Amino acid sequence: MPDVYPGKMKNKKTQYIILAFGVGLLILLPWLFKSPVTPDNQSLFTSNFTMPEASVSRGGEVEGLWERGNTYYANKEYSLAINDFESVLNDSSFYRKPQVQILLGACYIALSETEKGAEILGNVDENSFEFDRATWYRGLAFLHMNKVDSAKTHFENLTLDEKGEYHKQASKLLKQLK
Repeated sequence: MPDVYPGKMKNKKTQYIILAFGVGLLILLPWLFKSPVTPDNQSLFTSNFTMPEASVSRGGEVEGLWERGNTYYANKEYSLAINDFESVLNDSSFYRKPQVQILLGACYIALSETEKGAEILGNVDENSFEFDRATWYRGLAFLHMNKVDSAKTHFENLTLDEKGEYHKQASKLLKQLK
């Protein structure tokens, strides 16, 4: 039977393929042109901030305060942990001050005293083995306070050492920051 309309497709299968392609293109078109969603600073902070792990020690009065502070910390009793950690930090005989400073800073951040936490983390000696850890948490504190430029500076410093513990996390976070 001859076609009534010249140029009309004779093959129904071809018509369905073209129709399916057109519908698929209409569905995918908005997705193809949509800009990537950049998470806000608070969600970046929340997804990256975990409380640092506490350590255990033995012996002496100051060590007892350190252990009790770690117990409070582990039980998320941060106000009580702060009291013990501050006492330990003020004792000149205690040799692991950077660890105390990190946990103390994290306690303040957990209690929404982020500025004070960032200040304490900023006091960790740059020659300490804990310096990168303090830099990571201080960068997150700045992110939490919406001080993005300061946060970026801290994360950029962590990317300088490709073998550093926080290199990968800091690089990833920098890509996500606005």
